[in-house]
Parts: sequence; structure tokens; C-alpha cells
Amino acid sequence: MKGNPRTNMRKMFEKKLGWPYLMPGVYDACTALLAESAGFQITSVSGFCLSYTKLGKADVGLVTLKELSETVSNIAKVSQTPILVDADTGFGNAIGVMRTVEELIDSGAAALFIEDQVAPKKCGHMSGKMVVSSEEFEGKMRAADKVRRELAPDLLLVARSDAKGAVGGSIKDLIERGKRYRDAGADIFFAEALTSADEIEQCGREVGLPLLYNMAGISPRLPLKELADYGVFLVALPALVMQASIRGVMALLQGIREKGEQYIVQFEKELKGHPVDNIQQFVGFSDIRKLEEEFLPSAELLARYESSTSGYNLGAKKE
Repeated sequence: MKGNPRTNMRKMFEKKLGWPYLMPGVYDACTALLAESAGFQITSVSGFCLSYTKLGKADVGLVTLKELSETVSNIAKVSQTPILVDADTGFGNAIGVMRTVEELIDSGAAALFIEDQVAPKKCGHMSGKMVVSSEEFEGKMRAADKVRRELAPDLLLVARSDAKGAVGGSIKDLIERGKRYRDAGADIFFAEALTSADEIEQCGREVGLPLLYNMAGISPRLPLKELADYGVFLVALPALVMQASIRGVMALLQGIREKGEQYIVQFEKELKGHPVDNIQQFVGFSDIRKLEEEFLPSAELLARYESSTSGYNLGAKKE
């Protein structure tokens, strides 16, 4: 997709074409590039996945703003796909939220959400969650909106509420909060941990905002056409990419541990014809070679490649 990713996502939101968009959770430049190559039009940086892949720990609010913004920046430098960023509880009070929004704008976020849980938060589909007062969170949303309007008007703000699944929570409380967050500047409402189609429909109808639906954990797997009818703009798939990666790596390591070099030989045979069969080509060494041919002195190129006695010599990609 050409153009500014943030502007592109705003257009996708306003034109209401192609809703809902499936949004895989990515956690580094590699997974973001894979999602872009597969044709996804929006991706999200999942806090759930970032916590485990970066820290090896559960999603309980341990990732720092610096770790998050660096990840977003690394992705935005190589991918043109708009990124929605999970900003947890905003890394502080309303004043902290203002810095968070500024940092994530600078990092390349096209959209972001903050949630109304008490910090340290928990994964939205776990029990034991608590939420702050709606008044406190309204202040956070108004602060985020102020920064957005000043620095990046195209940025989409998503208000996430965990009120239904929190201690003493209810669907009524969730919807009332959604209305207040809407009035505080949210573009999209993320009602977390819904458990039925009726609840999704009710949220969309009564809150009056497009929805982000998290198709994970305890929430039902519903047809996209049905979700579109409920006003769902985004369908988050936060952990599937990480789960697929873990499953594949575990199978590989167990196979090598049990069968040694026989498994390695078999694995490499199975890669024949797959894009990662030539992993050097896949990760872009030929692109580096092309840049070398354009910018390095001819004598240095000759010394580097014509006299090499071993190693892959991919050459530059042909136009």
C-alpha cells in the first residue's frame, strides 16, 4: 500500500470499505514483514506477544514504553502496513499518556489503544482484573486526543474497556463507559472479553462507535460478515502468529533432539521450493549486493567477490 500508513488507515476507517479487517498480532520486524507479504492490510503490535517474546513473561504490564516504542519503530522502518499499537494502560496517569502517545506517533503508529485497567494490568481474558474510575480514564482519553490533534490528526484512538470482565463488572457498566470514552475523543471502542454475538451487537448499537473485536481467548469465533453487521472495523488475532511460531520451533527442536542429523536432512528436504529454502535470498542479501554494486568502488567489488573461494554469491536481483 503506497502513501503514509497512518493516513491510509484513517481512509480505510472513514470510507467503511472492506470492514472488518483481520489484524494479526506481530512482535518484530520479521513477523510484520511476513504479515505484509501475506497481504494483510493492518497489523497490530500485541502486548501479549511482546511480553513473552521480548521478556519471556506473561502479559501483566511488564513491557516498558521504551521497549514498545523501539519495537514499533523497527517495524515501521521496514513495513508500509499500518500498525495498531497496544499501549496497555498508557504508562502512567493522563500526563504519562500524553508522552506515550507522542512517543508512539514518533515511532510510526497508525493507531493505538489504551485500556481502563488498574496498573499493573493483566491479559484481558484472565480473571482478577480491576478497572480505574471512568472519570480517570476519560481524562486519559482527552489527554491522548489533545496530543493526537496537535501532532498527528490522522492517528486513530481506540478506547479499550475491561469493565465487563473485571471484578464486579457488567455489560451495563461496559456500555456506559464506552459512551463516556466516545465523548472523550475515542474513534473506536474495544470492548474486551465479550462472550456472545448479542453482546457485540449491543455494544456497537448502544455505544455508537465502530468496534475492535478481539477474536481470541474466551470470545467466540464468529463469521466476518456477521461482525461487519455489528459495526466491527477491526478483528484482532493477537497471539496466533506467536503460537504458530512456537509450535514450529518446538517441533523442529524436538525432532533434532530425538533424531539428530537425520531430522536436519529431512527438514531441509521439506523446505525445497519454499521461499525460506534459500534463507540468504529470503532475508535480503541480494538487495545488499545490489547496493554494493551501485555505491562501492569497482576495485573493492572485484576484491570482495571475484576472488572469493567459498560462500554464497547471490548477485543482485535483476530488475
